[in-house]
Amino acid sequence: MLFALALHMQAQHSSKIVTDKIPGTNCDNTAVDEFVGALNRSATPCEIEFDRQVRSALRKAFDKLISGWSGDWIFNPNSNVEVTPVKGIDRGSERYFYQISVSDAKDFYLELNMNPAAPQYREWISEYSAKLDQIRTNPENDAYKKFAAFNYFVQGSTNIRIRVSTNDKSNRMIVMKGGSRPLIVPGAAYAVRASYVAPLTGGTIDESMDAAFILFGNPKVKVNTDSEGLQGIEAENVFPSKTSHLTTQQIAIRIECNTALLDKVLKAIDFSVLQNLIGK
Repeated sequence: MLFALALHMQAQHSSKIVTDKIPGTNCDNTAVDEFVGALNRSATPCEIEFDRQVRSALRKAFDKLISGWSGDWIFNPNSNVEVTPVKGIDRGSERYFYQISVSDAKDFYLELNMNPAAPQYREWISEYSAKLDQIRTNPENDAYKKFAAFNYFVQGSTNIRIRVSTNDKSNRMIVMKGGSRPLIVPGAAYAVRASYVAPLTGGTIDESMDAAFILFGNPKVKVNTDSEGLQGIEAENVFPSKTSHLTTQQIAIRIECNTALLDKVLKAIDFSVLQNLIGK
């Protein structure tokens, strides 16, 4: 009985995973699953190398923001831009085009914050405190509206958040009022910017922000606006058949910051690197 149990456990431990290969290579597309029974499974050498290639390209595309912005801006350590070997992959993900979000390294995420010691930051904080005091001493609706508008401006002027995902089946952005405006991004299949964009986790207009929504690949985009002005932008991504799942067919970028900062951020991104990733 113990011998049979040992054989069963050994069989479980030696369960093999086979994935696609990276086109044009003879990478090893098999692995022994070391995480039997867990939500994740072991990554094959092909997947590990492909993930490294994609993250290295993303790092290169955003390098000026990661290493080139200094002075009044601080690189947030909560960012996820490092290129480290993945170990765990979502079980069953080999049936779909590889998404960087299915690995234990997760999505590519970059955040920059204005240095609190910067003169402009101190000026805005001083004005913020003054407007807050006005609400306390004169809690009229007009005073609150002015404070809310200023707070919205400061948040968009002192924080830059960029999230990048690959090979999503769908993407969306919700604009709570004002609608979206076209954005010119080299090589992008679709790009817009908007104010009062709902957070990715959902929320009210009080939590909304300025944001850009940029897609590379072959998306089918639908824009629906209801009677109250709420706009939903839905993108269904079209993937080719009979193509290795270890290729990048789609890239989605969300940039959260105000319009003035967005123009500077876009100039710092090497979009040619992202454009060259598609299909590879």
